[in-house]
Amino acid sequence: MCGASSGLKAAASAAKTLAADAASEAKTVFGAASTVFNNLIGGIQRIVTGGASQQGMSAGEFNASQAAITQNTAALARNLKGAAGSAAAAIGGGNAVTPAGGTQAAVIAAETAAAEQGANAQNQLVQKDYDIGRENFWKATQTEESLPNVFNAATSSTSVANTTQESSLKAQQAVDTANNWWQPMVTAAIGGISSGIGASLTGGASLAAKVAKGATNAGGAFANGGASAVAAEGQGWS
Repeated sequence: MCGASSGLKAAASAAKTLAADAASEAKTVFGAASTVFNNLIGGIQRIVTGGASQQGMSAGEFNASQAAITQNTAALARNLKGAAGSAAAAIGGGNAVTPAGGTQAAVIAAETAAAEQGANAQNQLVQKDYDIGRENFWKATQTEESLPNVFNAATSSTSVANTTQESSLKAQQAVDTANNWWQPMVTAAIGGISSGIGASLTGGASLAAKVAKGATNAGGAFANGGASAVAAEGQGWS
């Protein structure tokens, strides 16, 4: 065995490339999601902070609608006054005298009707403005709650990147294991040698201890024997 095969090395290289691509894609997706989130969250929070009683139209939109109501009311007033004057003049086929104040009363009634219609239109505009604001508020709260979902794709991409990274690491570990096939054998051999040396040292120490013990015993016996001989010789002299 001479290390990792070319196929194993190619698989490890492909896994490494795939992991790098997945990580890059996850980064891109997360960046896009963050941009969308940041672009939306500011405006949504302003609407939510305004509450359900806020106005919904922009100032320009409201002013334009208000100007249109004013113009329509003025036009209505002119038309009604003209119609009232014509109606008063036509009494008796135009040959009879209009009752005193009749024309003036008709004109006043026309102006009043025009003013009432204008006021109603103005009230409806204001009500519509607040209706839009309330609708915007509820939509904003719902959008704010669901806004974190923009990161779902980023989360999925990150999961894929992590999985491919793990696969890449396993493939590289397989290559390293194949390239270092000799290490377990060397380790085992070193361990065997160490055990043998340890046993030899232990055996040598035991042998030395036995020799030392024998010498000690022999010396003791010799000393005791000499002492006995001296004592016997002394008794003979006496």
